[in-house]
Amino acid sequence: MFAHNDIVINAPRAVVWNYLVHAEQWPQWNSEAKRVHIRGRVSVLQKNTIFNWFSFDVPWHEDYYVVLRSQVVEYDPENRIAWSSHRNDSPWGTSTFYHTFLLTSLGPGKCSVVFEAVATGFSMMRVRMNMPEIMHFVHDVWLHALKRASESGP
Repeated sequence: MFAHNDIVINAPRAVVWNYLVHAEQWPQWNSEAKRVHIRGRVSVLQKNTIFNWFSFDVPWHEDYYVVLRSQVVEYDPENRIAWSSHRNDSPWGTSTFYHTFLLTSLGPGKCSVVFEAVATGFSMMRVRMNMPEIMHFVHDVWLHALKRASESGP
């Protein structure tokens, strides 16, 4: 599965970036992330940071969240961040995800955010057959939450 979503946010890239790298605070503004825990002695995402979290990216039913084990693999401050995620708690086997955010300045106090993701694995084939647009929908929810949080101020 592949999703490409984008949005314009009326806030500087630094503000948007701050919301993205403070992953343990995602649940405060993003209903698609739960129980985020950064491993190690860091409080924000950085290159090679490992973190665990629950996501509603792949809903099996309304009360189920997918447990993801993630590692930041791309990190260009205020420009690009990406992480690779794996899950192996599905009855249909392991899935792999790659999430990336690209921030582009559109002038003072305004930026574009592109959110792309790829998901592979047998369970993702099952999801695609039943809910082909789910990743687009969930990532659109994520981006609109990021917009609301960023535009309301740090």
